[in-house]
Amino acid sequence: MKILDKYIYKRFLAYEIGLLSLFSILIISSQIMHLPSVFYHIGILQFVGSLFLINISFLKLQYFIATTLAFFFTGIHLKESREIIAIKSLGVSKKYLLKLILKTSIILIIFAVIFSFFLVPKANRERAKFITDSVRNYYMEAIQPKNFFKFPGDSVIYVEDKQNNTFKDIFLFSKKDGRLITAEEAYLKNGMLILKKGLIQIPSKDGFSILKFKKYELKLDINYKKDYTYDDFKLEKLIKLALSKDKDEKNKAIAVIFERIGYIIPFFFIGIISFFLAVGIEKEKEILLGSIILFIIAYTFTNFYLLKLVEKGILNPIFYLSGIILILTGLAVYLYKRG
Repeated sequence: MKILDKYIYKRFLAYEIGLLSLFSILIISSQIMHLPSVFYHIGILQFVGSLFLINISFLKLQYFIATTLAFFFTGIHLKESREIIAIKSLGVSKKYLLKLILKTSIILIIFAVIFSFFLVPKANRERAKFITDSVRNYYMEAIQPKNFFKFPGDSVIYVEDKQNNTFKDIFLFSKKDGRLITAEEAYLKNGMLILKKGLIQIPSKDGFSILKFKKYELKLDINYKKDYTYDDFKLEKLIKLALSKDKDEKNKAIAVIFERIGYIIPFFFIGIISFFLAVGIEKEKEILLGSIILFIIAYTFTNFYLLKLVEKGILNPIFYLSGIILILTGLAVYLYKRG
C-alpha cells in the first residue's frame, strides 16, 4: 500500500506544483502590464520583489483552485489509465482512498491556515509599504536641476545642480504651511531629504520666523500613500475592532476574521469532492472538468455573497460557517457514495 500511497502523492503533488506555477506566471504577466510607470524605474531586484509580493496577494485563490484541480486531475488520470480498476482489483477499498485523501488534506489545511492568517495579509501590508516607498523615491529621483518640480502634494522644489542623489543650492516651498527652506546642499537617505547649511522661514502674524540650521532631516510631503484594507490587518487588530462599539468597523472586522476561518474549511472537503467526481461519475472528461470549474465559480461567488451579508450585519457569521459546511458536506457525501 505504501507504493500506492507514494504514487498518488507524487501524482497529486506534480499537478499541484504545476498548476500553482502556471497561475503565478499568468498573474505576474497580467500585472506587469498594469504596474505604474514608477516600477519600471526601480532596480531589477526591487522590481522582482514587487512582482513576488503581488503574486502572494493572489496566493489564496491560486491555492484553492490549484488544489481542487490537482485532486480532480489525479482522479482523472487514474480513471483514464485504468489504474483505478487495477487498484480496486487489488482489494483497495473506497475507504482506504478516502483516508489517503484526508491525510493529504490535513497537510493542505496547515498551509491554508498559514496563507489565510499570516502570509497573505503580511505580504499585502509589505506590498502597500513597498509601493508607497517606491513612488516616493521615484518622485525624488525625478527632480531635475534648474527646474521647479511639484510633488503630488503641496511641496515645490528647485535645485541648482544635481549629482545622482546629491543636490546643490536647494529651494523648497510648502504651500500647506507657507514654510520656505533654503540650503546649500542636500542628499537622499532612506527616503529622507538631509539638508545642510540653510534657513527655514516660517510665516507668522508679525512676518516670518527664521531658523538657521547646520543639518536638517525632512520627509517631503508627497501626497501618496498606498493603504491596505481590513483584509490585511493583523489578527490582533481585527479582534480589537470586532470588540469595538463602532458597528461598521465591528462588522467589517468580523467578516474578515470569519473569511479567514471560512477559507480553511473547503480544504476538508475539496479532495473528496474533486477526486470522487473524477473517478466515480461516468461522463466525458470535458464535462467533468466543466463541472469542477463550475463548482469553483459557484462556491467562490456564494462565499463572497455570504461574507458581504456578514459585513453588513445581515447574516450571523456562525450561520455563514454552518452554511458552507453543510453545502460542502452534502456534496462530498453524495460524490463519495457515487464513487
